[in-house]
Amino acid sequence: MALHGKSVADRADQVLPAPTAAMALLNQRDPAEADNFRNTVLVALDAVGTAARNSRLAR
Repeated sequence: MALHGKSVADRADQVLPAPTAAMALLNQRDPAEADNFRNTVLVALDAVGTAARNSRLAR
């Protein structure tokens, strides 16, 4: 997949509709599983943020 755009926002507009649509479908079919998946994604994003902060601090 080629990403076009000059800013992070431009690229996000290309990438984020797919997971948003997937979450909407999952929420329709199984709201509890959608909550579980959302929490899993949030934990992963928090871990990435923590690693990035720690990496900057170590420099």
